[in-house]
Amino acid sequence: MTRKIFLMFALTTLLLPGLQAVQAETSYVADSIEVSLRTGSSNADKIIRMLQTDDPLDVLEEQKNWLFVRTREGDQGWVSKRYVSQDTPKTIQIQELTKRNEQLEALSGGAAGQLDGLQKEKNSLEEALANTERDYQQLKGKYTALESDAANVLTLKQKFAETEDMLKKAAADLERSNEEIKELRASANLKWFLSGAGVVCVTWLIGYLMGRSKSRQHSPRLS
Repeated sequence: MTRKIFLMFALTTLLLPGLQAVQAETSYVADSIEVSLRTGSSNADKIIRMLQTDDPLDVLEEQKNWLFVRTREGDQGWVSKRYVSQDTPKTIQIQELTKRNEQLEALSGGAAGQLDGLQKEKNSLEEALANTERDYQQLKGKYTALESDAANVLTLKQKFAETEDMLKKAAADLERSNEEIKELRASANLKWFLSGAGVVCVTWLIGYLMGRSKSRQHSPRLS
């Protein structure tokens, strides 16, 4: 009994990898076939041409298990109904899905390009904003300096006006002083002239009087 169990276990061990390999291998049913387009609705009728899988057909008439169809090339004939389906073939579905996927990838790529462009534009705008902010700060500093200079200019202008008034007043005082000096000089000259003339007159008068006095002393007296 034990020996039988051992043999069964050994046999199972040997066969198991092969079974697993068969179960793990995936297979698909091939649907690539050719369908006969015939002149009549029976397999005995003459074949006009062979239709390939996924060939589109226009159904013109139906008769039991047969369809009277027209191909895209314009050929007309009978084909067995079991080979014709109104469902979109898988190959066409795959093509449409592939095309749609390519369109989505293109859109995705375009969106990525737009996003990259927007990011670059955003970076440019941020840089421009930073430059504008820097220029604004510089202009603000210059404006503040101009305000300070303007205040200084007003102060200097006021001081200049005051100094100009003082200068005009000083010039007027100087002119008045010059006039007074001129008047004083003229008055002094007149006084000196009068004083000199007075001295001369007095001297002459004294001399004259003294001369007369001497003349009287030397003249004989009358008896």
